[in-house]
Parts: sequence; C-alpha cells; structure tokens
Amino acid sequence: MQLHELITSKTSTRKRVGRGPGSGKGKNWEEAEWS
Repeated sequence: MQLHELITSKTSTRKRVGRGPGSGKGKNWEEAEWS
C-alpha cells in the first residue's frame, strides 16, 4: 500500500511541480512525508 501510494504521489507531485522550480522542493516534501 505504501509503495503504491508512493508511486502515485511521485507521479502526481512530479506533474504538479513540473510547472515551476518546485521540483527539488517536491522531492524533499515526498521524503518528509514518508519519513
């Protein structure tokens, strides 16, 4: 379940932050969420 959510979140986040320089921030947010 976590793995599935991670993949979904990664795709969604990548698409969402793909509009600005939030790419690095998005990745950091992802790690903070799952950590």
